[in-house]
Amino acid sequence: MRLSKTSEYAIRVLSFMATSPERQVFSVMFIHQELEIPYKYLTKIMRMLSQAGMVAATQGREGGFSFAKPLASIKLTEIVAAVEKNADESPCILGFRYCNDQKPCALHPFWLKPKSAIDEMMLGVTLADLDAKSIRKV
Repeated sequence: MRLSKTSEYAIRVLSFMATSPERQVFSVMFIHQELEIPYKYLTKIMRMLSQAGMVAATQGREGGFSFAKPLASIKLTEIVAAVEKNADESPCILGFRYCNDQKPCALHPFWLKPKSAIDEMMLGVTLADLDAKSIRKV
């Protein structure tokens, strides 16, 4: 599975928020500085996550973003769906636009099993499953 840069950033942001015990509200500027995600791009991602109901925005000097629902209810696959228009489409491992069982790329038959395992992981892992100790080591 190839995650788009937007999906990658969205998962990074929410996992960072989920594993940061010292904070409850995160400003875009703070996230931008900590994760080095371009500020305007991050603002767009946070807006999409807010529209999806994953985070809530608080206005004002002490404002920022916090989780709008329990971490156990936010699956990785839902994060991708919140920021991708065509999240249901499964991209080809080699980047071809059209790759399926009828018109496969060279790696298609070899990619089916690992892709299935990744899809299963994305469906099964929630933000609550993430361990702050192991993530901070990365």
